[in-house]
Order: sequence, then C-alpha cells, then structure tokens
Amino acid sequence: MTQLLKDKVALVTGGASGIGYETARSFLREGARVMIGDINLEQGRKVAEELSSLGDIAFVENNVTAEASCQNAVEHTVKRFGRLDIAVNNAGVIGETKPLLELSAEGWQRTMNININGVFFGLKAQVNQMLATGGSIINLASIASKIATPSCADYITSKHAVDGLTKAAALDYATMGIRINSVGPGVIETPLLGTIGQTKDAQGSIKHAIGMHPMGRVGKVGEVANLITWLASDQASFCTGGYYPINGGYLAQ
Repeated sequence: MTQLLKDKVALVTGGASGIGYETARSFLREGARVMIGDINLEQGRKVAEELSSLGDIAFVENNVTAEASCQNAVEHTVKRFGRLDIAVNNAGVIGETKPLLELSAEGWQRTMNININGVFFGLKAQVNQMLATGGSIINLASIASKIATPSCADYITSKHAVDGLTKAAALDYATMGIRINSVGPGVIETPLLGTIGQTKDAQGSIKHAIGMHPMGRVGKVGEVANLITWLASDQASFCTGGYYPINGGYLAQ
C-alpha cells in the first residue's frame, strides 16, 4: 500500500501528548520523517524514543509563546532532515474556564500567548521556510472556533482567532504552493480534556458539549490525526484556507 507521506518531513508542535502525539505516530506510519516540538523536555524525549520504532523521529524543545523558539524549531527540523514539507501547529491550552468577570488578565494573556500567538509565530517561521518548496500547514482550531459555551471566553476567543488567521495566511500564500488549513475538533478524549473540569461551571459546559454530539460520544485522538494526515498529504492538493470540522455532527444541528 502506498504511504501518503512517503519521504515528507514534518514538524508537529505539542507533539508529546494528545492529538500531537497521535499525529506524529500517524505521520511516521505514512512514511514521513518527524520532528516533534514540545515545552515538556522529559515527555518529548520519551515520546521520540517510544515512536522511533515506527520511523525517523527527533525532538526539539519548543516554547510556542517565544518567536525565537518557533524559528529554532524550524531550523532544527531542516538541519536534522534537510527540509520542511509539513507543519502542524497543535500546542494549546484550555484556559481558566471561568466566567468573564472571574477571568484574570494574566490567565487571559497566557491563553492568547499559547493558542494564537503560538500559531502566528509558528506560521511565520514555517511559511518562510516553505516559500521555495511549498508545503502544507495544519493549525489546530476547535469546534470553539464556530460556537461559544459558558466559562470559556479566553479559549473561545483564541480559537476563533486561529480560524481567521488560517484563512488570511492561506490567501497570502495560495499562489506559492503553500496550503494552510485548520482542523476543528469537537470534544476529544485527550489529557487536555481532563484539565477542563476544574470548576462547577466548566463541568456543566463539558457535560452539555458532550451531550450535543449527535454520535453520542467524544472523539478519539486517532480520528483527528487521520484528518490531519489527509490534509498534510498530496491527496488534499486543492485544499487551502479551509476549516475542517471533526465533531460527531455537532455543527450540523
């Protein structure tokens, strides 16, 4: 069977867990060489070692809130593998999960720094590297890019911004062979999900969100990784500027 990403080189941020981990694993199985970036050094190195049996993988420390770190991740990838064909901007946080009046300025800024500035800094470094060769970039948006739920103002705002940034960047570089899309998962079974239910309001929001999925369950990380893998591949060669929902029918209602 032909591998979708044979001989491609990919960078996956937030690759030490959750959707990032599963995406790295999917990419390796489809023939790509993979650099995972993460702020968690211990876990990142552990994952790189764990997945090495599937293919050529390496780890780079990456703090997406620092532009220099995002540039370094790209440079490290090119130095290790020779080029960059695919990038996945996956690193993200849920935020404070509090009503608006209880949100702190520091918490708000942290969510923006990671969820939207991290994508912006990543895009700048990745697009610059791909100008001569083309490539595919996938940003992790969310169902929260299209809806709102209580006690999530910082997260909702940041994910709406990811959707807008993806579209704008895609239009800027559509004629240069660089495809930029976003993926919008619904509620997915990841370690991040476990961090949401820290307040009564947040728990109610999650219960409501899960109940709104017509398929009657949360999604699996492998299902999201499969969509990302397709968008990264040449099978999606006419796809750019898109928001690709994967939410068990949530937005169909």
